[in-house]
Amino acid sequence: TQNVTVSLDAGGAGSVTVTDIDNSSTDNCSIASRTLSKSSFDCSEVGANTIWLRVTDVNGNVDSAAVVVTLLDTIKPLISNCVPNIFSTTDVTGCTTVINWTAPTAADNCNVDSLISSHNPGDVFPIGTTTVTYIAYDPSMNTDTCSFNIVITDAFSPIITNMPANITISNDAGRCDAVVTWTVPSASDNCNVDSLVSTAQSGDIFTVGSTMVYYTAYDPSMNTSVDSFMVTVNDTELPTITCPSDIAQCDSIVSWTSPMGNDNCGVASTLRIDVIPLNSGDEFPIGTTTISYEVTDIQNNQTTCDFDVTVFDPPIARAGVDLSTRDIEPIRIASSAKNAASVMWTPFEGLDDETTVSPLANPQLTTEYIMTVTSADGCTDTDTMTIDVTVVQDLEQTTLFSPNGDGRNDTWVVNKPALIQGCRLIIVNRNGTEVFSTTNYNNDWDATINGSELPEGTYYYVIDCPDGREYNGPISVIREKR
Repeated sequence: TQNVTVSLDAGGAGSVTVTDIDNSSTDNCSIASRTLSKSSFDCSEVGANTIWLRVTDVNGNVDSAAVVVTLLDTIKPLISNCVPNIFSTTDVTGCTTVINWTAPTAADNCNVDSLISSHNPGDVFPIGTTTVTYIAYDPSMNTDTCSFNIVITDAFSPIITNMPANITISNDAGRCDAVVTWTVPSASDNCNVDSLVSTAQSGDIFTVGSTMVYYTAYDPSMNTSVDSFMVTVNDTELPTITCPSDIAQCDSIVSWTSPMGNDNCGVASTLRIDVIPLNSGDEFPIGTTTISYEVTDIQNNQTTCDFDVTVFDPPIARAGVDLSTRDIEPIRIASSAKNAASVMWTPFEGLDDETTVSPLANPQLTTEYIMTVTSADGCTDTDTMTIDVTVVQDLEQTTLFSPNGDGRNDTWVVNKPALIQGCRLIIVNRNGTEVFSTTNYNNDWDATINGSELPEGTYYYVIDCPDGREYNGPISVIREKR
């Protein structure tokens, strides 16, 4: 005999034949039959089974031998209805989700000892790929395996809240930008927020104009959410321009330096905006003319300035024609003036009033007089004239005067008192009695002595000069009735 090993078939059965067991049994005559004590087996007999081979010869002699039939179950279980891969998303409120499925089944040629799995329906699965494995065992530890993937993705984007409203502000003073601040928004996610980034930060400097600020929230699955607001910085600062100070002058030719505008952002233009067809260096009419400028910045803000050009009405001096006279004969200057608030003659020597338009002049030498007139606005004009003077060298005197107090011919007059300055003058009556004397005669003897009137009559004068000149003669005093 010989031991044999038999594997169960798919139906859970196995068998042996005499041929499988008999290992060349013999007999001296011949063998009539060979039989087995057991030839069929099932799952319950897996393992070693002892059976007998019985051999009978033709004479009825019998012999038997034990053999071991080892029954093996080599057919593995079969898992049916394995679950296909499952794709799902997280719950909106969390970073996981519950997944359910119909569990597969297992069958075996004998029986299934167990069907175990790494996960069960209704389990909670995280983001990512999780492999679920089922293993079926039979009593012989044959196994079958079934696997599928559960793929969980985060399909929910983060949520940005408290996004600032659009911001509109004016530029910072003197600058073409502004520091802008806001309350930073927040972000939330069903899992968690990986980052919240923005294109600008609160407290950044924004230039004049509109800038969109974007906030982007990321979660670990790179889901994103974007929100934005507009920052508008308006240039509300007016440009500056400083015109020249008002111009007030006598000269009608007027010049100035054109003003230039300035701005915190930039000047687009600086222009004259009046309609006066006159420019710097031109001749302006008498009176007041207003000149206006306007500066426009690049944001179209505008500022104007103006100044007045006042050309005063000029005075006119007319000193008159040149004159001729003697040094002892005053002469009136025939001058005139227009728009003159004041008059001044130079030199003032020989004039009765150098501040009048037509002074009485008594120069002792030929003199050129300059007439300067000044208007109420301070403008001046000048003109000149010359008085040609003939200097008197001979002394002449009156021989008769009437000191009656009527203002005419009340004193004894010599034609030029300067000729006898320093000379001694004595006047006596007909008796030779001295009634007046002086060395500085200035046409001031009025026929009195010690304040009392002298009688009418004839008196005599004698003039003795240090240089040897002598003059003498009669003086008639007639007191006419007043």
